[in-house]
Amino acid sequence: SYSLFLIGRISYGVSVQDLRKTIGRWFAFVSVTGRYSGSPESIMEEDLARLREITDGDGQSFINAYESAIESEFTKDFWDLTLPARLESSNIRTITSFMAAQCKLGAKALYSELSVADLLNPERQSTRKDLEVHHLFPKAWLKANGVTNQRDYNQIANQTLVEWSINGEISDKNPADYAPAYEENTDDQTRMLHAMPEGWWEMEYQAFLVERRKLMAGVIRKAFEKDAM
Repeated sequence: SYSLFLIGRISYGVSVQDLRKTIGRWFAFVSVTGRYSGSPESIMEEDLARLREITDGDGQSFINAYESAIESEFTKDFWDLTLPARLESSNIRTITSFMAAQCKLGAKALYSELSVADLLNPERQSTRKDLEVHHLFPKAWLKANGVTNQRDYNQIANQTLVEWSINGEISDKNPADYAPAYEENTDDQTRMLHAMPEGWWEMEYQAFLVERRKLMAGVIRKAFEKDAM
């Protein structure tokens, strides 16, 4: 992405302001799709090939080339079907686009008044890590209720960011025992930005995962499209 930024600035004369928007969208695009996660050299060659028919100094054509690539993949089916399917994972790296979207949209940590962005700030002074990954359906509770496969109880759709103190308070409690009290003081915006299905603590676990993946994809889409408006 930085290489494309330099090419756009030096060879095609695109303004820094336009590059920040276009390359920012491109960076989000490749992060969400995992574009360079396999055969990165050949994919990068394909992306650079978009420039072969563009005359030096034609900044608008440079922008159009990469915006059209984004639009060709970020279809309705991608947001509604492909991305939720990709979120069916227990790999924490898969959730980074969701966390980035929360920062972009100004989300607060769940059950907190502090923002995710502030709590993730590496310059923040703290004696321990401010944010922890919380399992909405705690792992020990799931194991005790028959969900014993690590990939199942560690699904990223079962995870969200909370302050460490909240994580400690919740511990291994049944969601039906802890969630209602916390939810009383949680606003609709925070619920939306954490992709929380209504009454999630009463849902069957697998149904909860399916619904939350869809909502997580919606949050990522909302953040991506924010700059396009």
